[in-house]
Amino acid sequence: MAGDKGRSRSASKRSVVDYCLGTLGEDQRKREQARTYICLGFSDTEGKRPSVSIGMAIEARRSESNETILARFVVTGKILTTTDFIELREGKRFSAEWDGCAIASYPASGRSISSNHRDKAIDYVREYMRRLVPHASVVGEQKR
Repeated sequence: MAGDKGRSRSASKRSVVDYCLGTLGEDQRKREQARTYICLGFSDTEGKRPSVSIGMAIEARRSESNETILARFVVTGKILTTTDFIELREGKRFSAEWDGCAIASYPASGRSISSNHRDKAIDYVREYMRRLVPHASVVGEQKR
């Protein structure tokens, strides 16, 4: 797994930066810098709760050893797809700037987005757990 620093014999020695840059081998990268979006969507098959999408926006550069987390986001009311993270320029598709992503306009459309969890992963985990499992106690919170 990326980021585990090769602790187990079978673990990948690639980092998150390596995955984002498309590293195939030593000094074999597909790109010098990249913006990467990772997103998971959850739907209630019974239709009782709204859909939830959770994910991260990451930037990586070959010149830097660590990735930069632009956002950790939770969107309620929509399953996000690739088109939510793409912008067209001169007829070509590119990863959208985080601030220019389609999901930036979601609050105006009645969908809920909580995206400012860049600095505190635990706040992000609490937020998506509240959305995905509303009746469970949330990680790091005391029961009352």
